[in-house]
Amino acid sequence: MAAFLKAIGFIIPLMDTEHAFEYVQEVMPTLKREFANNDEETKKVVLMVIKQCVSCPSVTSQYVRTEVIPDYFKYYWVKKMALERRNYR
Repeated sequence: MAAFLKAIGFIIPLMDTEHAFEYVQEVMPTLKREFANNDEETKKVVLMVIKQCVSCPSVTSQYVRTEVIPDYFKYYWVKKMALERRNYR
């Protein structure tokens, strides 16, 4: 799954803006499902793909706020992550 998500993450930014948003909407449920995965490497890949998808010009901030942010805080923002020095930014 991680390899598939990596491939999608590299392909989406290369698409036209109208097609990129369609594919982001298609892959977002899978990414949100993988938020709950316990494997640390998969979580890193998911965050990388989210970053690549959000960097597309067609993805609006409103979409990110409504679709991504609630699940991100639900699964990622735990006390351990908040206390790590690398995650301050």
